[in-house]
Amino acid sequence: MPREGRDRRRRGRESLELNYVIRFRPEYLDKVLRGEKRVTLRLGIVRPRFGEVLIACGNRAYGLCEIESMEITSIDKLDDKIVKMEGFKSREELIRALRSLYPEVAEKDLVTIIRFRVSKIFQRPIPLNKAVTDLKGGYIHD
Repeated sequence: MPREGRDRRRRGRESLELNYVIRFRPEYLDKVLRGEKRVTLRLGIVRPRFGEVLIACGNRAYGLCEIESMEITSIDKLDDKIVKMEGFKSREELIRALRSLYPEVAEKDLVTIIRFRVSKIFQRPIPLNKAVTDLKGGYIHD
């Protein structure tokens, strides 16, 4: 995405849709699947299209999660409760993690706090493109 598009999104002038997939880094996947991590932050304003989305890491889907709520705030307003729910020990640690994903992130940038609940764990990972096709077609059920 061109820098100008990233800047607009970050400043809250453009919103993005969360489609069929919510992606996690490998180091967070086990905590997500065990229900220990139930909050994630996304840079900018992110709006879900669906109440239930695939949990993905790399090009594999590992399960489904239900989006419980979303809140938009700025990075400088993230409190200790959110920091802990995200699985970090301090606000500084959380900001370092955000900067590893979004190097130009600033304190006043908007983030979307997404609260979710794992609703289904697949017996084995599914190729992501197949999982998206199955979800669109209604083939993935509880």
